[in-house]
This record gives sequence, C-alpha cells and structure tokens, in this order.
Amino acid sequence: MNKKTKICASLITSILILSSCNLSSSSSSSYSTNYEIIEGYASNTKDAYNNVVSPFNTSVTFRAFCEKDYYEIFPQFNQRIIELHKQFDRHYYYLDDEGNLINNLKVINDSYGTGNSIEVSNELIGLLEQSIEMSVLTKGYFNPTLGELSDIWTYSVDENGIKSQRFSPYCFEDEDPTQEYIDLGLSSIVPYDKLEEIIEINKDENTVKFNKFNDIEKVTISLGAIAKGYAVELVKKELEVYNVPLAISGGSSSSYTLGKNPNPERDYWLVGIAAPYKTGINVQAIVAVNIPNTYTLSVSGDYESSYYIMDEGKKIIRHHILNPYSGYPENYVRVLSLWSDTNSGVLDGLSTALFNIESSVEMLEMLNSVEEYYDMNIELMYEVEANAEKKKIDLYMTSGFKNVVNQYNTAYFNGVSVIDQKVEG
Repeated sequence: MNKKTKICASLITSILILSSCNLSSSSSSSYSTNYEIIEGYASNTKDAYNNVVSPFNTSVTFRAFCEKDYYEIFPQFNQRIIELHKQFDRHYYYLDDEGNLINNLKVINDSYGTGNSIEVSNELIGLLEQSIEMSVLTKGYFNPTLGELSDIWTYSVDENGIKSQRFSPYCFEDEDPTQEYIDLGLSSIVPYDKLEEIIEINKDENTVKFNKFNDIEKVTISLGAIAKGYAVELVKKELEVYNVPLAISGGSSSSYTLGKNPNPERDYWLVGIAAPYKTGINVQAIVAVNIPNTYTLSVSGDYESSYYIMDEGKKIIRHHILNPYSGYPENYVRVLSLWSDTNSGVLDGLSTALFNIESSVEMLEMLNSVEEYYDMNIELMYEVEANAEKKKIDLYMTSGFKNVVNQYNTAYFNGVSVIDQKVEG
C-alpha cells in the first residue's frame, strides 16, 4: 500500500532536504510555509513466489508541491519504478501481467556460461552498456561483476551453520571473511577490458549472452546503486513533460529534483550533506548547500551499512563499498558526494569508484574522464576524518561545490580545502 503524507520538511537518511539553515541544533527542525509538500513512496512489489520486495531494496520517495500534481504524476512514477526494479534486480524472479517470466538481471546471471542469448528490455541493455562504460572509464574501480565478492562480505556463517548479515544500520564488531574466500571472490571479477567479451550485447536483437570467464564456475553481475540511479534518470526524463517542480530520493544515498524549488521563501533547493556520524539512528549534516535548479546528488558513505574490527586497539570500519582490486573496503574517506544536473546513474557508479581512490589528483583525473565522455559537469566533495575522538571532519571540494555551500556545521567541521576541478597533463 502506498504511503502518502503532507509534510512541511523532508528528511533523507544521508542527504537532507533541509527546512532551515540551523545545522548546529537539529537537521530535522520544523518550518512552516505557505505551500504543501505531498510525499509518496514507491510501492512494494511481489516476486514470482509472492514474496514482498522493496523497489531497489530501499525507500524510493516522490515529492510534489501541490495535490493536483501529486495525484496526476505519482501513479506513473510508481509504476515505472516498479517496472524498472523488476528488470534490474539480480536477486528475484518476477512475472509480467500475463504470468510470464520477466527476463531480468537474475535470469541473465542464471545463464552464465550456457551460451544462451537472453532477450531483454531496451532499459536493461542501456544499463548494462553504461555499467561497462563506467568500468572502463574508472579503470575497473567500478566493476559490474562484483557480485560474488559482495555476497562473501554480506553474510557470515558460524560453526553451527547459522547465517547472519555482516552489514547493518548499526555499527557492531564482527570478523572479516577469510582471505581464502576473499581471493575466491576476486577471481570471479572480470577485468574491465574483458567485460564486452564476457557480457556480450547484441543491440539489434536486444539480447545478452553471459559468456564464461576463464574457468571460473560462477560470475555474478551486480549493478547495485548504478541501477537505481539509471532508473531514476529514465523516470525523470519521462516526467519532464509535466513541466512542474518535483523531488525524488533514492533511499539513503541519492537525491534528484526537476525545476526550481517552489518554496515562496526561496527558489533554490536547500540540501544537507551528511557527516559520518549519527545521533541515535539519524545522521547529521556537515554542510548545507543551495542548488538553483534541476540536480542529481549521489552520496557514498561508510556509516550506512557497516561493522568494525579492532586492529592494535584501533577501530577500523568495514563497509559495503568494496575495492575490486584488494577485495576489501577502503578507509580513505568517510563520505563522498557528487553533484550534477543530469545522469544520476553515472554519478552513482562514479561515487562508488572514487571511494576506492586515495589521491585527490587521481580522483579528479577519473572525474574529468567521465565528464568528457558524457559531456557533463560534475562537482565533488569528500570528507576525511581529522579527529575521530572529537568527531571532526576535513572537507575537500571542487570550487563549484564550494560555491553552493552556505553553511558549515561547526559541531563536525574542522577545515576545508579546495581542489582544482581540472587536472593538467
């Protein structure tokens, strides 16, 4: 059942559409305005075995700014999000309205090494193409064949065979998978320059053939956040015909808008970017930014799904963003944010890749390559822990990102460095 509420302010887990600029008190403070925000959530759906599934395994939220727009547009939004989720899901089978199996990502993964060509939708073809492109542009730091390694990290099994989830909304102490298992997961990742051979796409016939990689028994395509971003970008383009302001959030890691904010108090979107800390279960903003028009904002962080290990008395965070080369989560940054006015799938893939890069120069080189290939402009901000005990954060951002920051949260802010947008050489 769809949930619809009328609200005065909107709170997202790691991206906050703020109601005021008072960062130091509370990121969810109320604010009375002369207009309504009408909010609805994409409906749960059911797989082929009647199990309830959340679209993209998160809460995909739609916001309109008058009831007429909401009731006219939300049904189309809801239907398309569910349709695209069913195509892009690697975990579950789904049936169409006639009771036929939908050839989705799970069906493609099932076909690995069989030599069968699977006929799929134009949308899934486009997503796979963009995933391969992003892997090449990021030199494999984003890799769509990370599925086996991801599954090794996601769950642990004790000596009694009891399975438990490692990553949680609450950070707790746990043990890493054994190196043997990590090496097994790494062996199933296809190098980025071999992806087109292994994931063979025929656009004329709308088919995908998932060829065997070396002698590896199982390879799994896992598109994760890039699938959600790609889906929202498709839906945004379809909703542009209504020519009204709208806002969409893709769970805890992404935010999207169309048009200017209709708030009579301001014509820009006031957005809070999360610090890597929580008060209870809620994150707190590190900066507030004013974004003038349509935007896409993608945030990757180590605090949403995580646990920790102790190493020589030091707490090391393990999280869900895995390095396809080392097989481990990296701890170079705590939170990384990308902002553009388009191409949310690209941003979601790029933020994942950049999280695995230590050097700001290498980050910007990769960012510049993506900008040039897709003819778009991307602004970057990332957060590095300056003092864990005092919860202080150093910020690094491109000049374009810094230009839209209107306030720093002094509770966490330690300092800011501007990094050049373009890299010479």
